[in-house]
This record gives sequence, C-alpha cells and structure tokens, in this order.
Amino acid sequence: MTKRWNWIGVGILILVIAAVGLGFAIDHYLNLPERINAMETIVLGQSRYVPGSQAVLRVVVRDISDQSPISDSIVKVSMRPTEGGEAIPLYEGITDSSGMADVSFQIPDDVDPNQELIVETSSGLGEDRLERSITIDRDYKILLSTDKPLYQPGQEIHIRALSLSTFYLFPAAGNTIEFIIADGKGNKVFRESVETSDFGVAAVDFQLASEVNTGPYKITAQMGKTSSETTVTVERYVLPKFDLTWNTDRTFYLPGEQVSGSLNAKYFFGKNVSGGEVVIEGFTFDFERQDVFSIQGETDENGDFDFSFTLPDYIVASDLDQGVGRFYLEASVTDQAKHTERSGFSLPVSQNQIVIEAIPESCIIRPNVENILYILTSYPDGSPAQTKLSLSLNGQENFQVETGSFGLA
Repeated sequence: MTKRWNWIGVGILILVIAAVGLGFAIDHYLNLPERINAMETIVLGQSRYVPGSQAVLRVVVRDISDQSPISDSIVKVSMRPTEGGEAIPLYEGITDSSGMADVSFQIPDDVDPNQELIVETSSGLGEDRLERSITIDRDYKILLSTDKPLYQPGQEIHIRALSLSTFYLFPAAGNTIEFIIADGKGNKVFRESVETSDFGVAAVDFQLASEVNTGPYKITAQMGKTSSETTVTVERYVLPKFDLTWNTDRTFYLPGEQVSGSLNAKYFFGKNVSGGEVVIEGFTFDFERQDVFSIQGETDENGDFDFSFTLPDYIVASDLDQGVGRFYLEASVTDQAKHTERSGFSLPVSQNQIVIEAIPESCIIRPNVENILYILTSYPDGSPAQTKLSLSLNGQENFQVETGSFGLA
C-alpha cells in the first residue's frame, strides 16, 4: 500500500513540474515580440564597387510590427576586410520622416577586394545590424589598334593599346599589358608584356618574316581579367597602278531617264591609260542583284570612256532612304600591261525631285498644346533644297513656309 502511494506522489510531482514548465513556455512565446528587436533595417544598393568611386545606398528603417517608418534613426556604415581586420567608418546620419536615409560615401582607393559592408541602425525601439559581402575591384577597357588592316610578308606591324578605367575613363597607368599574336593557322608567333604609360598607352612592333603563313592574324591585348582582340590580314598584294574616276551629267535622276557619263583612267604618276579595255555593268539590288546592261569598249588617248544608258522605269527604294533608290555601276579597266583595276559607283534615283521630311518636336502631334514641326527639304542626292512650301493641317489650316539655305524650316 505504501509503495502504491509513493508512485502516486511521484506522478503528481511530474505533472506539477510539467504544468509549471508549460506555463513558462507559454509566457515566453506570448511575450516574444517584446523580447526581440522591434525594428528592422533594409539596405538597397549594389554589391560591386570601384576603388575611389562614390558609392550610394538607400537604408530603410521601419517598425517590424506594423511596417511603419521610423524617423530620426541613427545610421552608421562601415567596411572591413572579409578575412578580418579593423572596420573603416564610411558614413553616419539619420533617417528622414519616411524612415529612409540616402547614404553616400567614398570607396577607399587601396583596400582588399573582398570586404564586408556593415550597416548599423538604432532608434528608440532598439538596434539592428546588417552585414553584406561586397567586392571592390577595378574594371578596365582596352582599345586595341594597328597602323593598317593589311600587311605583306616582310612588313612590320605597329600595335597600340589604350587602357582606361571603365567607371571614370581614367588612364590605367603603370599596368602590364601582354600582347599575343597568332598567325593564320593559329600558331602563337609573338608574345610580349609592356607596362602602360601615364596615359594608359602601351605599344609594340612585330616584324613579319619574308616567308610566313598568310591569312588572318589575331592580335590580343590582355591586362588582368580584361582583354581585347583585333584581326589583321597578312597576304601578298599588288598596289593599284592607276585610278578610275566617274563623271555623270547629273547628280540624281528620275526612273526611266537617260544617263550620260564618262569613266577616266589615269596612272598615279600622271599618264593617261589609253587603249585600256573597259567593261561597265549596270544593275539594281532588291533581295538579289538584277543585271540591267553591260557595255564594253576602250579608253581614248585621254584615258576617257564615254557611256550612256537608260534607267529602268522602276527601282526599289526604302522608307529609311526617304524613297530614294540606287542604281549601281561597276567597271573594270585593263591596261596594255594586262593589269586590271575595278571601281564601283551608284546613282540616286527618286520618283520626286525634292525630298520632304517633317519631324514633330515630340515625335507626335499633341492636341491642345503648342507643337513645333521641323521641315527639311533636300534633293535626292542629299544636298539641301531652298524651297517654298504649303503646309496644311487637317485640311483646314494652311501655312506658307520657306526653307532656308540649309533646307530647314
């Protein structure tokens, strides 16, 4: 009997302890909002910065219970290396009536790339602290150029690179640029590292051998993670021996009109190319080339070859060209030494002798406000036309307008 009552007593004691523990737990959770921080901080901004630049953040502080803004909250911003170290103070201020603070501070010039941005806020409701990983690194852009696009074996390639910081476009002085050249078959034939000058410029020269692989040579300039590429062509070529000059009786034509002109061939040392074999082809271009005629003949003692032909009655034109189409001429002249030169030429062809463009100031005509309309008149060859215009609005109001010497009204 005694043992039975002992077990009953133990059971009652366990129940009492459990009830007390449950009461403490319920009290803890019911009062949890009073025990944790009653404010929250939101940070809006980028995670990548450039040394020496001006950084901007927006910090929002609000009541966590009803999301209402907390004004006059103290905001402190600092930065420290991710691997540890002393924090650098960057900003201190207070939030406005909307609970926001527009934070602006200068990124130090010489710091580790990996940093922790620390934002601390405090108000009458408590304190809050946020840490965010950021990266501080310089970005560059490289302009790579050569003295010409085409080289022959045995010539020298002059290469120049201009490096600037992407953010402020300051010269990247004192940096190392590595130049790499691969020949037409992909073989690396040149590699050299050069330090940039105070103006961010580095230059190298590459001498081509007399017997090399021809084709496109790829030139690369590498500075850290930034690289730039350009391609030049290495092949044997013959310099032009004479020049071809086109002359027509007019600068533009209407469809179906007669075209008269001449082609002149002259050596660069001044002598006329007489007795040269001439072939002139005329064609239009829509989705593919459409040949219209072919003329053959010889240049006279003055190096001239006269030609005439009739334009087609229809030539395709686009709205982007204001309805002005193009008729193309292509000529080849072969002199008595069997050297051939080629030249192309195009003629503007338009249905109208004057091209009119009207451009509203705000792209569209808006009702009930003053509108400015710019009118430009020109000939199909692009030269300005000084004209008198009649402008009608909705068929009701008529204006007489004159364009000036530049074709503008």
